[in-house]
Amino acid sequence: MGTSQAYEAPTTPQWGDLKTQVTRAASEGRPDHDLARDIVTNYIWTSRDSGNQTAHGSGGNKSAAIVAKNVAAFFSLVEQNGLREALKQTGLEFLQGRSGTEIILTLLDYLGGSSSTINDVDARNALAAVLDDICNAAEDYDDIETLLEEQANEEMLNVVLYKFFARYIFEQFCRIFYERLEIRVGEANAEAFLDGIRDYINSRVDDVSSHQDLDTIEWNGEEGLSITSEILEDTLEVFGG
Repeated sequence: MGTSQAYEAPTTPQWGDLKTQVTRAASEGRPDHDLARDIVTNYIWTSRDSGNQTAHGSGGNKSAAIVAKNVAAFFSLVEQNGLREALKQTGLEFLQGRSGTEIILTLLDYLGGSSSTINDVDARNALAAVLDDICNAAEDYDDIETLLEEQANEEMLNVVLYKFFARYIFEQFCRIFYERLEIRVGEANAEAFLDGIRDYINSRVDDVSSHQDLDTIEWNGEEGLSITSEILEDTLEVFGG
């Protein structure tokens, strides 16, 4: 589950209703597709209405948009020049010959940025999950090089960005609800419930595509941040936000 520091959701009537719905559903363990859809949709709408971090236009989303921009810029370098040159241009050439674990952790630090706010932590946790998914079979530098160079293209970047934002939404959901559920319904039910929420979120972004030509974006500039912010908004729309 998410590892962000727990956060106490607002106490408005809308949040109270959502907390009740989530707790009741979690007492039964893993939710089915329809129930998971209703809960995630309610969560996105409640966050938006209260100005919480998953709301449209919320400043809290900037953490995720920046991390996504960093990921896209690095993928673009790898696509254009290969991993060795990408590492050289980003000052990470010392990673050549290192273990897969060390490379992934260093990329997490480089791409994930600081963890000074709870939203930074959510974005970093989401990035960690995505990097693990991309590189889960990698044991050494050669494995990482093969995997990244195979996946550093516009089609895969589209997939990675949407999966990153989906995981970001899930990390925030966990931060708000996990401790509450663990206390009220027990660890086993809480884990099963959140597994179902995660799987539903992942299933909804599997076939989503950006309308942008991602190969033409100047990712290190304002354009890059604007595009990743738009993709995050698109992701929220997938869930009724």
